[in-house]
Amino acid sequence: MFKTSLYILLTITVFSSCARELSPLAYVQYVEQIGNGLKHEIVTGNLKLTLQYKPSDYILIQELKQEKITQKEYQTALDNQGKGFIYFNLKMSSINLKNQISDLSNNEETKLFLTNEFRESIKLTINKIEYPCSIYYLETGMGVFPHSTALIGFEVDRKNKENISLNLFQNQILNQPITFSIQEESINNIPALKLL
Repeated sequence: MFKTSLYILLTITVFSSCARELSPLAYVQYVEQIGNGLKHEIVTGNLKLTLQYKPSDYILIQELKQEKITQKEYQTALDNQGKGFIYFNLKMSSINLKNQISDLSNNEETKLFLTNEFRESIKLTINKIEYPCSIYYLETGMGVFPHSTALIGFEVDRKNKENISLNLFQNQILNQPITFSIQEESINNIPALKLL
């Protein structure tokens, strides 16, 4: 009886730990699913903002572009990755199809605004410590896509996985301040990446 109980307990432990490991494709799908707390959408006025938190394994998968990743490939990519940064994608699109963000981005004045003034209005808060936006790379739709996406990064001194708040302060595009929150629980619940 004791051996049977021990066997069942070990089997459950092994299966539950394996279930928390995802292939690269399943990992990306998990991170990009809105219900998992790592991606948020907010509509303000005519503007739709989508924020995607980018864990380090998510970035590695995008860089390696492989269905299967070995321990060696993972470690090499991890060693080459910038340490102490938190990354997000911020997608901006217009609700009104006649006035798309990509069309606005073709205007020289708006390009300057989106790259400088908008960047300065973005702050990250972790445990009441505010960090300025260190990296801001804007990809415009160039009139082809109905949105623009910015890669934003913050250099932080972070030892634990705490609640994260990304604040977009009021500016010429936003008529009100906006806060996106990524909860500590959502970060801690990210499954492990399955490696070979």
